Amino acid sequence: MGHKIMAIGPSGKGKTYAVKGLNPKETFIIAPDMKALPWRGFSKDYKRLTSESGSPDWKNKDCNMVYTDKMDRIVFLVKAINEQRPDVKNIVIDTITFAMVRSMMDRIYEQGYDKFKQFANEVWEIIKLIPHFREDLFVFFLAHDEMETDASGIRINRFKVPAGKLTNEALTPEAKFDVVLYSNMIIHEGKRYYYFETQNNGRNTCKSPEGMFERDIIPNDFGFVKKSYIAWWEGKEYPKVPDNNLEEIIGELANTF
Repeated sequence: MGHKIMAIGPSGKGKTYAVKGLNPKETFIIAPDMKALPWRGFSKDYKRLTSESGSPDWKNKDCNMVYTDKMDRIVFLVKAINEQRPDVKNIVIDTITFAMVRSMMDRIYEQGYDKFKQFANEVWEIIKLIPHFREDLFVFFLAHDEMETDASGIRINRFKVPAGKLTNEALTPEAKFDVVLYSNMIIHEGKRYYYFETQNNGRNTCKSPEGMFERDIIPNDFGFVKKSYIAWWEGKEYPKVPDNNLEEIIGELANTF
């Protein structure tokens, strides 16, 4: 069974940077956002290669990054990598939101309700595949958030579905994930600290199984997230937080939520 993890948050709050914690030799990035990765020298580890025809050469083991915002192409790549790239242990979709925007813009002038059903189905087509994938494969979905007011009047940050109310009401994307992280940032003594929230605090839709993470707030590091997930799955001890200073800051933050 493959594993799926969602990370939601505003632009600039550390979602993409969290990819740096994954082993690039085992990671394949599908990039609907079509942007550079946010750390110096990323191109040494993540390479976009093309075949003689000019199409992405995803079968080449030296290729581990593809720019595409077409939902059908993303579905194809996720399936193909699972089946034909056993060297890949992590797939990152950064961000699924922009692929949904592309679908919306392609059909913006169409009338009727059917296109919104199609938007919901496109997301579902990807999500439903993953439980049937090989057990050593993790798929990380990165998504932007939006503010929504629930029936009781509480404002909540949740998965942003462009022009896709049906997707949120009928599909509820977060419900299809065991782990939903919320990215955020705080300035402490003049320094920025980026982190993930792992449990719902009443203002977002993040969640994780009981005992998966030692704290409600953890580093924005998918490598650490994956180690914690595997340790929980296998019933082993918590992995050590990567940075001692950050561990102290996160401990302080945890007491404020």
